[in-house]
Amino acid sequence: MGQQPSTHLRPASAATRERLRALLADYLRELAATTGEPLPMDARGELSYPHFDAYWQEPERHPFGIWFGSRLAGLCLQRDLGGGRWQIGRAHV
Repeated sequence: MGQQPSTHLRPASAATRERLRALLADYLRELAATTGEPLPMDARGELSYPHFDAYWQEPERHPFGIWFGSRLAGLCLQRDLGGGRWQIGRAHV
């Protein structure tokens, strides 16, 4: 029997940003299909998530990739609210 790959949560680099954007888009589509809510679209008609790019620009925002072995399997967008408090904006595997 082979060894199972391990799962890791790692800070997301700029190199994984577009892959995380695609994972987030998949999540938002699944969520919209379940809830019946409209998809958030930008002026170009593309799927949009407010503040996504800010996770690589603002020091209180932290993007993470969820890795299963060498495969990027999910994301977690976290924000430092100060005072030892944190907020998960989105998480999806």
